[in-house]
Amino acid sequence: MLRVGICLIDWVESQKLEKELELLLEQKSLKYELECFLDTEACLKHLQKYGALHLLFADVANVENLDSEAMKRLKSFVFEEGMELVLAIDDTYDLNKLPLHRRTSFLPKPFSQEKISHFLQDYLISNTGAPEFLRLSFGKEKITLRCSRILYFTSCGKKVTVVCGNGERLETYGSLTEVERTIESDMFCRTHKSFIVNVRYVEMAKKDEIILLDGTRIPISRANKKKVEAWIKNSRLAQKYYAD
Repeated sequence: MLRVGICLIDWVESQKLEKELELLLEQKSLKYELECFLDTEACLKHLQKYGALHLLFADVANVENLDSEAMKRLKSFVFEEGMELVLAIDDTYDLNKLPLHRRTSFLPKPFSQEKISHFLQDYLISNTGAPEFLRLSFGKEKITLRCSRILYFTSCGKKVTVVCGNGERLETYGSLTEVERTIESDMFCRTHKSFIVNVRYVEMAKKDEIILLDGTRIPISRANKKKVEAWIKNSRLAQKYYAD
């Protein structure tokens, strides 16, 4: 089930985008839930009650005008829950002005069926086959995690640690090879014998390391270098590719 939200200042634009998305999603025979919000406060209350959406379309002005507390709440859904924020912008907008620009996508105005279709197709290709949840065992306890919450897995000895976007760390006995078999998704990649990384949180990849959005540096082993390079470059969600 693809959960989508629309929060635009112009209600006519909201209705137009809603109709285009419904048409495209039905053409692809996808199950979906689509919500339109009158303002950002109503949107944030919905997110707080029902959890993160997969996609949220919003005017850039809606985000710029948020107070510090509301911005903090929005960031938690984007960075910790993996919600993709899609901002409607015009050609003159300076992307660097926005605090969330590293984890957002952009839809240029005016909207057209071609633009919306291209974006949606790109998004669906990037997320095809990605499991929404991952079930792991922690001792006698089994825990289900939303994949988009996981920054990376790391191992030491016989223990695997799951590091999440909110700073939470969970430990279980096992190996990263077992984790790889469980995930089976292009959302994650084995960069090193001791690390598996979620592409949603990659900010930059250098020759011998990956830098995540929170500043964490993950090594790239020589054996995995070509695989990691292809993984990063083939993913629309990675914001920056290989740097010097």
